[in-house]
Amino acid sequence: MEELRTSAKENKDTAIKTFDSLLRCGTLTPGERLEVEIMRRKNLENLIAEKHKYQILQRQDSKGIWYTKSPKDYRKQWSAKTRDALLEKLYAYYYGESEKTVAELAEGAIEWYCSKKHLTSETKQRYLDYYHKYLIDSEFGALHVQDVKPSNVEEYFTSFSEKVTRHQLGNLKSLINITFDYAYSLDLVSMNVARGYNSSSVKTLAENNRLDNVYTDDDRQKIMSVTQFSSSQYNQAICFCFCLCIRMGELRALHIEDVDLEKRQVLIHSEIVRRRGEDGKRHWLEVPHTKTGRDSGTRLVALSDRALGIIKRAIGDRTTGYIFISTPDGRFLDDDTLRLYLKNACAAAGVRYLSPHKMRFWAASALAKQTTDITELMRYGGWASKETALHYIRESRLAENGQKVANAVFN
Repeated sequence: MEELRTSAKENKDTAIKTFDSLLRCGTLTPGERLEVEIMRRKNLENLIAEKHKYQILQRQDSKGIWYTKSPKDYRKQWSAKTRDALLEKLYAYYYGESEKTVAELAEGAIEWYCSKKHLTSETKQRYLDYYHKYLIDSEFGALHVQDVKPSNVEEYFTSFSEKVTRHQLGNLKSLINITFDYAYSLDLVSMNVARGYNSSSVKTLAENNRLDNVYTDDDRQKIMSVTQFSSSQYNQAICFCFCLCIRMGELRALHIEDVDLEKRQVLIHSEIVRRRGEDGKRHWLEVPHTKTGRDSGTRLVALSDRALGIIKRAIGDRTTGYIFISTPDGRFLDDDTLRLYLKNACAAAGVRYLSPHKMRFWAASALAKQTTDITELMRYGGWASKETALHYIRESRLAENGQKVANAVFN
């Protein structure tokens, strides 16, 4: 570390890249990582101060936006939500970020996007996995950001024809969209060429979530018949999952205070998920947002008669704490135990066992049969992506049309 400090003082213009490489390598301890981040920030401040003659200020209003005069035109302003984001933008201008390739810029884009959207470390890691697997060594990734044309984007995605699933292609498309959103925010490009490309024309591999790999309406009724009036909180939670389009992390984090029994509504706004701690191990943590962030993930959802009854039985005479608890002292539900109870319920109901996530898949498909309003479906499911909502609508329509055709032809 001492050698790094000395090198950083002598070569400030190359130190940032050195710091970035160290932070990407994943071999640093939490303490070392923090020290490198501090040194990078100090060097970045010094580099900007050497080139940028205008003050960096924060607006004194509710938004608290940071701003400074544009280095291109002092009559205009550059702004960002945070001081760090504005420094990165200035660094990109003064020290040649525009010469970066798509792959080089993508790393900063992932950090920028996940921080802006308050996304989980798992989501960030998923983007990084796609970056390493599909982008870093590709010809498309080697292109300079400013040189990318729509034809390059189409050629890149077409290269994955029959090699990835629709879900994988969607995640990759999100990564490329984010990268060019970041380039746009840094004034490196005048438009996002990736968002103008529709990847639906790319032929993909079959998904695992096909119609023969989900709970059916009949499965749901059978499972609910053996769980709805059970005294077990796990069985009640399973039944509740078939009454709402909810993720397991969101289910664990539901508090009694989140329910309005009179208005028959529940507020879904947080989740309990595993996060890697400073000891390198994964621990359960309740976070104040859902998988898709504070904006799209938070939702107020109406409760059916059945869902309301389940909540009332689960709560009993309690007034605080989690709605569904695994122990008398109020601990939230355990993943492995929930899976075990679902397996037992499926066995008792004579239904093939599928993972707990398939309950949400059933709920999403059932909602898609009732509405083609994308915005409404996104709100119910807590999705940030229209493509996700459209996926369920397509699946439900395929099933419905397939039944109509079968009845018309083979009855």
